[in-house]
Amino acid sequence: MTRGEFISRLEKLNKDTDWDKAYKFFERQSGTRVETNKEVLRNSWVFDVAWHVYHGVGTTKEIKSTTQKIRNYVKNQHYKDNYKLFMGHDWKDLTAIKKGKDSVEQHVKNCNAILQSKLGKKLMKDLIDNGGSFIEVDGQGPMYLRKLKEEYKRPIPGLKLEDWGDTKDFSNDPEYLKDKKEMSKNKKKKK
Repeated sequence: MTRGEFISRLEKLNKDTDWDKAYKFFERQSGTRVETNKEVLRNSWVFDVAWHVYHGVGTTKEIKSTTQKIRNYVKNQHYKDNYKLFMGHDWKDLTAIKKGKDSVEQHVKNCNAILQSKLGKKLMKDLIDNGGSFIEVDGQGPMYLRKLKEEYKRPIPGLKLEDWGDTKDFSNDPEYLKDKKEMSKNKKKKK
């Protein structure tokens, strides 16, 4: 692809392309620009979700289902506050929610996708192996988050990501499908 083809494709996608933003994106991808504190915070959301789901925040009784732990956490006010802190906008501002999808279920899917990612699996496995703690790194604030992220980029010898637990495809989870059917029945009853 030539430079001209690339630019014409970008303009087809969005005629009002902000070239400064595009440049910053490529600068970041090439490693010549350091992440801003806002980017560091946003990219650390995976650590927050993994820690809170592992510790069962929002869950009042012992349960084995990771999906239910995620759902309980998403329903908790703590999740909503943390989402706004890390992402910089309200938890109901997702496009899918604005188009009418259920806010809790949309966030449950998103959190599950985070935990199914390579880093998410690595974090959950590490939390299990370390009794609920991440690798220890020095620093505070953005520096701590940068160091933590760097530490988890390194390969961990002998780590089997499938060992952390519930790694099946979320969309086929019987509990999720059962809950989804119940939710649609309840919606029809309300109408």
